Amino acid sequence: MKKVLIVTKIGKNYGALLQAYALKCAIESLNCNVQILNYALPSTVSTYEPYPKITGFKSMRRFLAGLGTYRFQKRSIKKFLSFRDEYFNFTKEYHNFEELLQDPPEAQIYFTGSDQVWNPLINFDEAYYLMFAPENTVRASYAASLGISQIPEKYLSEFQKRLKNITFRSVRESSSRELLLGMNICSSVHIDPTLLLKSEQYNKLSANIEIKRPFILLYFLIMPSSPEQYIKELKTLYPDHLIVNLHGDLGTKRIGDVQIADAGPKEFLSLIRDSEAVVTSSFHGTIFSIIFHRPFLSFLPQGTGGRILDLLDGLCLSDQIIFSPNQIEKLKNELPYNEIDVVIEKKQQDAFKYLKKVVMASKRTD
Repeated sequence: MKKVLIVTKIGKNYGALLQAYALKCAIESLNCNVQILNYALPSTVSTYEPYPKITGFKSMRRFLAGLGTYRFQKRSIKKFLSFRDEYFNFTKEYHNFEELLQDPPEAQIYFTGSDQVWNPLINFDEAYYLMFAPENTVRASYAASLGISQIPEKYLSEFQKRLKNITFRSVRESSSRELLLGMNICSSVHIDPTLLLKSEQYNKLSANIEIKRPFILLYFLIMPSSPEQYIKELKTLYPDHLIVNLHGDLGTKRIGDVQIADAGPKEFLSLIRDSEAVVTSSFHGTIFSIIFHRPFLSFLPQGTGGRILDLLDGLCLSDQIIFSPNQIEKLKNELPYNEIDVVIEKKQQDAFKYLKKVVMASKRTD
């Protein structure tokens, strides 16, 4: 059985933990022993704190906005940590790249991916480029995301050097492949790790939240302008339904009928699965709406909306993107999920073919 190490972001974020879980499960299905790097950077550790550190006006505003949800945030954090403990086979804790270099976790294959691990504007840490992996090992990415359209000049030379250190390169967006190709760096495009698993596998993982009436789920990482107008249109379209607002951030605005600020990854899954429809600005909120065959609409957040657009274009679902309240009626669009499942299944086959190729490239086993 081959040892595999996954290097990914493990902050308090539904998508981050669920994509790490999904990639781990996918690689384990190839008869591998998989660990996840417990990389406790300050930027990661801080996401598990119920209040942000106050460093200026913006953080003070978020602190004040979140005062009313403190006890709920603590419960949510506990659920996230419990999920990690239950499903992640962690290495020992590392706090910086120097510690990794001095005592790297042992593996035959090292994977990095997925969400924005190669965005130098967020974090240019060498660990996400597998610069600590020993020479005689296989280094690969899976569905690595850049999240930007150009690499800033000051990072460019080092960025190219780091990517050429990786044996197998897989990215999530077509735009990322084109960007790398312009640097004479080849890569392949594969689906987000969360799409590697079936809805049945997520059903087993979910934990129910009882809501007494049919409901529409709102999940906004970035709130649209005039959210009250969207609520008004939803109430017109679904007069007998509750509007449930899943808080995506400490400072999430309180809108709708029901506020949920204490969900963990398992509850996140069940809320999407059990909703009548979903309205979201989240990439993974969009993905899980598709996995669970929910009617949905997606906003494109400024700066990071390209990944949602790329996803929906690839599934012929770009009509589910909205820009104003008067488009809410598109929730009633009948979505061709049978056809979409066929497309996703083909993409899954391509992804597993790539993962098998990476695993087979390592000659060593335990």
